[in-house]
Amino acid sequence: MPFMSPTSAENIHSFNSQQTPTGSDVTSKLLQLEAYNIDFVIATLLYRWNRLPASVQATTSLSTFRRELKTFLFRSSYYGHHH
Repeated sequence: MPFMSPTSAENIHSFNSQQTPTGSDVTSKLLQLEAYNIDFVIATLLYRWNRLPASVQATTSLSTFRRELKTFLFRSSYYGHHH
């Protein structure tokens, strides 16, 4: 997944001071920024999923997943570390 580099962020947010961006230029820049945002969200979710214990990841039902996730989050916040 591509991450936004400082140079690409500058390209998205800056225009030549002598040019007035057209509607299509702005739309193109916004779509490009949206793609970076989506990539960032997906990467963040995958990172967080991979940090969950195997017991949470291996659940086979939504109710079990919710219970295991709540237990994990409670223990993480209460004890300050992962069990």
